[in-house]
Amino acid sequence: MPFEKFLEARIFQPLGMKDTYIFPQEKHHRMPTAYLLKDGKARASTQWIPWAKALMKFREGAKYPLPEGGVYSTASDLVLAIR
Repeated sequence: MPFEKFLEARIFQPLGMKDTYIFPQEKHHRMPTAYLLKDGKARASTQWIPWAKALMKFREGAKYPLPEGGVYSTASDLVLAIR
């Protein structure tokens, strides 16, 4: 069983987490842009960190479940996980 399906079946569904995914390509438009301060100005991290642009391109078409931290969720789903 693929890692992302295991998490879905054994953790997310039993807890009622309906908006938690591993690598949700169909929800990519909902992911926030990360901003970091550089020279006192907030800049999208993909604009000035060389590896970030490559990472975002990788995410658009690749499937990698990131077991070390690739879970995307919402605040309301995380509340379900801590109950």
